Amino acid sequence: MGTPLRVAALADAVLRGETWALSRAITLVESTAASHMPAATELLERVLAAARGGAGISPRAVSTASRGGDGDEDGDWRVARTPSPHPSPSPPPPSLRVAISGSPGVGKSTFIESLGTALTARGERVAVLAIDPSSPRSGGAILGDKTRMAALSRSPLAYVRPTPSGGALGGVARRTDEAVALVEAAGYATVLVESVGVGQSEAAAAAVADVLVLLVPPSAGDGLQAAKRGVLDLADVVAVHKAASGGQTSGGGGAAAGSRGSVWPAPPLQPSSAARSTRQDYAAAVSLVRSRRRYWHPRVVLCDSVPPPGGSVTAVAASPPQPPSLPPLADAAGGGIKAETVLRPIDVWDDHVLPLWRALSRPPFGDLLSERASQREAWARAELKELLAAAAAADPATAATAAALRPRLARGEMTARAAAARMADTFLSGVMAR
Repeated sequence: MGTPLRVAALADAVLRGETWALSRAITLVESTAASHMPAATELLERVLAAARGGAGISPRAVSTASRGGDGDEDGDWRVARTPSPHPSPSPPPPSLRVAISGSPGVGKSTFIESLGTALTARGERVAVLAIDPSSPRSGGAILGDKTRMAALSRSPLAYVRPTPSGGALGGVARRTDEAVALVEAAGYATVLVESVGVGQSEAAAAAVADVLVLLVPPSAGDGLQAAKRGVLDLADVVAVHKAASGGQTSGGGGAAAGSRGSVWPAPPLQPSSAARSTRQDYAAAVSLVRSRRRYWHPRVVLCDSVPPPGGSVTAVAASPPQPPSLPPLADAAGGGIKAETVLRPIDVWDDHVLPLWRALSRPPFGDLLSERASQREAWARAELKELLAAAAAADPATAATAAALRPRLARGEMTARAAAARMADTFLSGVMAR
């Protein structure tokens, strides 16, 4: 157990961008211990109040010298009920939250490693929240995504945090929304959320992000498979990943088409026939999807995260020219030469993610704030369900009803729906009687 730490001091350290404090704060809010809940609530209230008031550290003003140890040890948390010293003027500019989702093995960590390294080479501060699946039997998790992002993890401008899903469904962990708020308050204006390997219906990653990038592998099924609904309905960008032919580049020199803003010059990649076919199937499926945004239609692109010739991206200049303002690609979802270009992750970012972000974040941020308000409401409803389920499980009368119904359920004399209704009636009757 660590030494006791006042929540006020922890919140101030998070707002100063101290890495050890950020790690310990996320550990606190992710804790399932009932004794930690008051301190976690106090911490979030302080940090969010300061962030709303503009007292949080500027993303470009955080000293990289403040990085310390992980500070992930549990501890005793003292709730200090003292007034927050932070003022509340106008709100700060919004951050950019991007979820990277896709099936297991599609290359999410590789994509984020390439993208994050390119962004930090530009001088941007990037936080990565990588969600690892938890065992339904032991509850443990490997937490190996940080190992796959070794280069990015070493950057003083990056913060990589692996988190177990804890049995939560939908691709993210129970407290991912709160972890996002904490890393933003610590000065990370770009937040990448890597979901666990998801299927067609697991789309909770969209509830923590402004932009959802869905990675699909080559040979991801036929046209009917691509047309099936689910997470595809929420994706803003669909990237057919590992699209190059065995990672080989085509002949010719010069910069790759579509590589504006890339931090390495590289010859163009040659897409595989399987990747071309998959892109066409998903482009056809996306054309039938009614977009969830009035000004944006999902884009389907080819992408590969093969390293640049000559080694790591960090070997090049750290501050390349910023990408110019680019018009939307008119043929992003359909056919044509641009659609057949294999993009690097940074090109997907510059050509597709940033144009959507610019549209979302136009002052006074009406669309962005509306979407985030809806996301907070969705997380509040999910939290309410969990609290009610926990309260019912701890209620003696409800437990007695469950024990009485268990033999009938085992013999198949009662459906699960009927048993749940009986237990709910017992619990609600007890609540009303109190």
